[in-house]
Amino acid sequence: MEAAGEGGGLRKSSTGIEVIAGITVFFACAYIVFFAPATLSAIGFDYGAVVTATCLACVAGCLAVAAVPRLPNVLAPATAIIYLSVDAVRAKFGAEVPAAEAVAGVLAASLGAGLCVFVVSILPSARHGSQRVALLELVPPPLQAAVVSGIGGLLAGSAMRSVGGGRTAAVPDGSRLDAIVFVVGVALIILIELSFKRAAHKVRRESPAQGRKAALLELGSSSAILVSILFMIAASPLLQDFQAVPAFAIGVASGLDDVGALWDLREDGWVLGLGLAMLFTLLIDFVGSPYDFRQLAESEAARPSEAQVRSGYWTDAAMMVAMPFIGLTPSVYFGENHAGRLAGGRTWRVALVAGGLFAGLGVLIVVSSLLGWRINAFISPFVLAPAIFWIGIKIIGERMIVSYDEESIRLSPKNVTIPAAISSVVGAVYSFPAAIFLGFSVYLVLVCLDSRSEGLSLKEWPVFALTVLAGVTAALSG
Repeated sequence: MEAAGEGGGLRKSSTGIEVIAGITVFFACAYIVFFAPATLSAIGFDYGAVVTATCLACVAGCLAVAAVPRLPNVLAPATAIIYLSVDAVRAKFGAEVPAAEAVAGVLAASLGAGLCVFVVSILPSARHGSQRVALLELVPPPLQAAVVSGIGGLLAGSAMRSVGGGRTAAVPDGSRLDAIVFVVGVALIILIELSFKRAAHKVRRESPAQGRKAALLELGSSSAILVSILFMIAASPLLQDFQAVPAFAIGVASGLDDVGALWDLREDGWVLGLGLAMLFTLLIDFVGSPYDFRQLAESEAARPSEAQVRSGYWTDAAMMVAMPFIGLTPSVYFGENHAGRLAGGRTWRVALVAGGLFAGLGVLIVVSSLLGWRINAFISPFVLAPAIFWIGIKIIGERMIVSYDEESIRLSPKNVTIPAAISSVVGAVYSFPAAIFLGFSVYLVLVCLDSRSEGLSLKEWPVFALTVLAGVTAALSG
């Protein structure tokens, strides 16, 4: 296998490097197996059923991507969609959440958004192969940055709000202790990740032929999240006594029953608002997707083909539709796929290795529950807070910064950074739908204020329509 390396030129990619890249992606994404149940259980989802469904979704997603588009990408339940669901339910019901109605609404919104994405994905486009790619091409880069930055803000803000949930009555002044533990957890991630990344960059620059060494250093970088989680487990008090993981059939039955409640909730505005917010996220967030890999490929040899991008989007859209039927929110291509790409992963073997590791983790959780160990009981939202916060900050930084080195940082143009900054702040402190609306609105204002502009051109009118739809979404979601 030939794959393009950083700095131009081709470097050899071997099966060993592909395996290391698969392990790297797994390390970067494995937190979702614990994050999804710990977070969704707070709004009425059955914890054990979500654990089972998440493991199956990750394994099935990885195997589907390896088999159909044959790409090195991982599919897993979307972290941002999970937070969106929790925020929408709490905005609607407050502290007292009726579990049955909340779960039915979230899964109904998930199914509606997934079906819309599926239709857009399978519709052909003469120029782009798929209408989904055509839509991404229609949305200007500043608005893509605004949406992605809003997601980053949502993750970072939600993670910070979970700080304080780690204390117990036995710990005096517990909230201050939680904040200190959280900051140390974030600092630990930064220290480990940046140290390994700098070493990997040096190897690529000085010894391009040592691809395996660079891949191992990227693996060390991705282990920062795992190390942080282990630190948080050791440093923070345990909060909840989680139930054992139930049989898979329970997850399937729960999902089918709740999706069937779609018709009972068809007139409920919060479900429509959540569905629209999910739709915005699923359609425009392309980070870690085949389309993203095609844009960032260093050479034609490393670039996914148009057919792979199209089939890759068919695959993830089909998974989105399937997720509510096993009681879970939609899955997406994870932004953490870039960790595997940096480690040298360029083929379907990366997805296959990651899928195998997710399967192993699922088996370990089930076996530990049967034996009474319940290792999943150690992972609470507070334990995951530093990891989620850092992921959100990285997402924002990648939108605003064009390049950086040891001497300088070059920011994106102001028509990108200003909407992105506003979206990230509003997403962190208020809501993601409002972040989209304000980010889009600020972009349109900048277009109109541009001295070279004569107002909205034909190309900007679809953006105006999307902005209005974003405002409606924000209003419906409260």
